[in-house]
Amino acid sequence: MKNSSYSPQRILLVDDDKMLSVVVGRGIQLMAKDSVIDTVNNADEALIKLQGQSYTLLITDYNMPKTTGLTLAQEVRQKWPNTYIILMTAYGTPQLRETSQSLGIHGYITKPFSLNKLRTMINEVLNS
Repeated sequence: MKNSSYSPQRILLVDDDKMLSVVVGRGIQLMAKDSVIDTVNNADEALIKLQGQSYTLLITDYNMPKTTGLTLAQEVRQKWPNTYIILMTAYGTPQLRETSQSLGIHGYITKPFSLNKLRTMINEVLNS
């Protein structure tokens, strides 16, 4: 992955499915060995992490308890505009894709997906 300074890239993965978070987090780590991958299970935990640490990329699930990934993405876009965002969803629709693009979300991936497809998307987003 491209990086202008040599500090490791930080990626925050947000999904209320703890098992999926572990599997996807490990899959990303295999691709991005020099990166730091943090996982949390809801938007509140994500915001706490983001307040304490700068992240290059946020990967968030769309459908979570209390708030959606879109709502989280909107807040991240306002407070941390340089953070790239990928939205994951099992509820993909053309309207959701359009809404995510209008919010400046950099990637949109529909579950179920292969780790290779997600890795490709992460590379494209981070190297754009």
